[in-house]
Amino acid sequence: MSGRAGEDTIADEDFGEVELPDQVPTQEEWEERDKRYKAARRDDDSDGSAAVEAYAAALPGWKREVAPRFDEIVQREVSEVRRAVRYHQPFYGVEERGWFASFGAFSKHVKLTFVCGTYLDPQPPSGTGPERQALDVEETDALDEEQVASWVRQAADDPGMGW
Repeated sequence: MSGRAGEDTIADEDFGEVELPDQVPTQEEWEERDKRYKAARRDDDSDGSAAVEAYAAALPGWKREVAPRFDEIVQREVSEVRRAVRYHQPFYGVEERGWFASFGAFSKHVKLTFVCGTYLDPQPPSGTGPERQALDVEETDALDEEQVASWVRQAADDPGMGW
């Protein structure tokens, strides 16, 4: 699906309805993004922050603005955060305790996911249970940084996904 464009949607049994972007990056753009990402992964041998930054830098348009804002909130709220790119998306964790958040970019939104063993208060609007609660941020949405910071603190107190 990542190389398709159009005005239609695709029905996927794992992801549901997936809207296709209006334009597809050129092959050269995909290759450049891939090179930046791989270079950052090679250069980063400590906490994974360079890989996360490379992931964010490779995002298209407005999505490239949401990712560093989320990263800044996580850094501010969890000073000893561990970053890494796993399963094709950035993850945030607490050393020896597990992962507590991630984000991923989709065609029409960026999903901020909180992974913890209990329900967050208040509960984010998306997700399937305490282990996967999420906020979908669309281009026209204003990010409530205070609320996101609260969810980050809560999730970091009770990480829900092991290393």
